[in-house]
Amino acid sequence: MEYMVWRMLENIRTTVYAGEALPVFYHGWSVGQALVMGCEPQFAPDTVWTEPLPVGADGYPVIRFLRDGPWWKWMVDSTRRAAQASQGQYFVMPMWGNQAGDNLALIPRTEKLMVDIAENPAWVRQAARQVSDILLEIYTVCGAGR
Repeated sequence: MEYMVWRMLENIRTTVYAGEALPVFYHGWSVGQALVMGCEPQFAPDTVWTEPLPVGADGYPVIRFLRDGPWWKWMVDSTRRAAQASQGQYFVMPMWGNQAGDNLALIPRTEKLMVDIAENPAWVRQAARQVSDILLEIYTVCGAGR
């Protein structure tokens, strides 16, 4: 987090924000939201990926919002730290990841999701709604700085 804040302040120092340009703290760690749904991260020198969620008795991933998990605490605390460090110099995006479809692709893996779209679109629609509901809560909490 400290490096990300430093990088943002350096961008502000070395960038002219003209016209409609605004300094925005963008933390595009694309797998971030999948972590609060139970996916485990796999770190590499130049990327982060996730392991798919375990499947339930029905053969589909069990999607849930782990509000008591360490990644949710990390997400909220990091967003708060970025906002506090801004001291009014930049905006902080209330997110740490992708939209519902990309998050859903991380949960079972893209290839499995493609098969599910063809073979069980009802499950995909339900899962996409569930992921969207989780994302709305993430944006509400992180956007309000709670």
